[in-house]
Parts: sequence; structure tokens; C-alpha cells
Amino acid sequence: MKKIITLLCICLSLTAFAQSNPKAIVRQQTFGVYTSFESQEAIKFDTSDLVVFMNGYRLTKDELLTLYALDSAVMAKATYLDKYVTSYKRAFEAMEQGLDTTTKFQLDYLTHKQELITPYLNEGKTRAEAEALPSVKYSLRRYYVQQLEKLLLKREVYVFQSDDVLRDYYNDHLSLYQGQSFEISKTKVIFDSQKEKEKSLNTRIDEHVQLRKNDSLIKSL
Repeated sequence: MKKIITLLCICLSLTAFAQSNPKAIVRQQTFGVYTSFESQEAIKFDTSDLVVFMNGYRLTKDELLTLYALDSAVMAKATYLDKYVTSYKRAFEAMEQGLDTTTKFQLDYLTHKQELITPYLNEGKTRAEAEALPSVKYSLRRYYVQQLEKLLLKREVYVFQSDDVLRDYYNDHLSLYQGQSFEISKTKVIFDSQKEKEKSLNTRIDEHVQLRKNDSLIKSL
């Protein structure tokens, strides 16, 4: 019953959000409101900025180190940062396509958010206090980013391709399959074609989603 009531509250909240600003309110609550730059040269780093995107979003050292610790990551921090930046770039592309404005996406996100803060509410913290905790705030941002990344890849990379389309790819790349028939090579053909789609997507995003890295601060990680 308690879970049902919680979900009902989330649905009512989502309805209120949709009525006020359906395309931005959940996004703004997660990332804040930021102002885009006219050029990369106009970007100025604050003390803790690791990366600043031209849309105005700032990825800080605190965000990176908090998530790095939560993940118990074994890779180098700079490598972790590169992977995270790639996810952000894809997420911003997905935002441009409005993939975070659907009712399903926002309801899934708000449900996850409620589940994340509930233990802190049970400890006596207010909702505002719970949401302000770095482990909560940055985890929510990462969840938002990762879900958008998955949706974008599903839409543009992991799409269904008919055998006719796959055969065309196979015939255009025969050297990759060492004389093996299409039927034997089909799994690899699917994998290779998806990799090509992902490469094309990354190229488009790199051209569209601009940023600057604070190399001196990154070196000190």
C-alpha cells in the first residue's frame, strides 16, 4: 500500500511538472539551469570545473570523484572521466531529440529518485536535505545520463535490420568475412554494422556537442 501511495504521489507530481514545463522541469531539477556559450573561447573555468560544455553544463571534480568512489573504480580517473564525458555527450544529444520528455522516462526517473532518497527520509532527513547529498545528487545525474544514453543507442545503433539490409552490408564488406557465407557470418555482420552506426553517431555528436576540458585540473586528479 505504501509503495502504491508513493507511486501515486510521483504520478501527481509528474502531472504538475508537465503542466508547468513538460520539456525542462525534471531536467532542470537534476542538472540545474545553465546558459549556453556562443563559442568555445567564451568558456571560462571555475575552480573545480573539469569539463564545461557549450550548452553551459559544468562537470566538476566533486561530481567525478564522488561517483568514482561510489563505483569503487579500478581504472585511472582520467579514463573514468573520458567514459563519463562520452555518456554526457550522448545524453545531451538525446535531450536534443526530446528523449527525456516522455511520460515514461520521467516516471521511471522519478520512481528511481524516490527509491534512492527513501532511506534518508526514513532517517529523518527532509527531502531537500536528502536530494542535496552529493552521493544522491550525482547518482541521480548519472542515472539520468545513462538512461538517456541507452535510449539513444537503442534508437540509432541497436535497431532492427532486416536480412536484406544485413546482406547489403555483408556484400559491401566481404573482406571482413574471409570467404564465409552470410549465414555463417550473420552474427558478426550485425555486430560490425552496429559498430559502424555507433562510430557514425559518435562523429555526429562530436561535431554537435562541443566542450572544453580543464587539462591542468585533470592532470592533478
